[in-house]
Amino acid sequence: MGRPAVARGVVEAFRAAWDAHDGAALAALMAADGIYEVVPQGRLFGADLIEQQMAFMQSLSSDFSIRYVSVVEDGGRLATEWEMEGTNDGPFEPFRLTPSGQRFTIRGAWFFTIEEDRVRSCRAYWDLAGLLNQIGVRPPGAVAWHLAAWAEETSDDG
Repeated sequence: MGRPAVARGVVEAFRAAWDAHDGAALAALMAADGIYEVVPQGRLFGADLIEQQMAFMQSLSSDFSIRYVSVVEDGGRLATEWEMEGTNDGPFEPFRLTPSGQRFTIRGAWFFTIEEDRVRSCRAYWDLAGLLNQIGVRPPGAVAWHLAAWAEETSDDG
């Protein structure tokens, strides 16, 4: 199996572990000194703590699923765009929000560095504002006004 196939296999196993809600499998894919950075939360996890991020997502939705929209590869570096959907059926712990029962679909991206057959680093970006909006959390007045005005401007364009 060539080097690109190994990296792509690791990245697919990473998605599959998320999709299966399997924090132990996720941790097993990380290099011993690997990092997982969640940019919207401003949090950095080592391989020993990545299961906490899985618990965070499960606190939001017990039925979330992830599928890749695209994968771009350059040797041991890969970028994936993904789509997550689920139901907000649990308390969203970091924000102390009660379950809304609302369905959501958000996009995000993972940027990987793969060494050997492990994740050396993964930076995660995802649409926190879109998620909060879909589960019924409205932004404060001034922010809501600007977002509404922007939506009106963009809807006039097409």
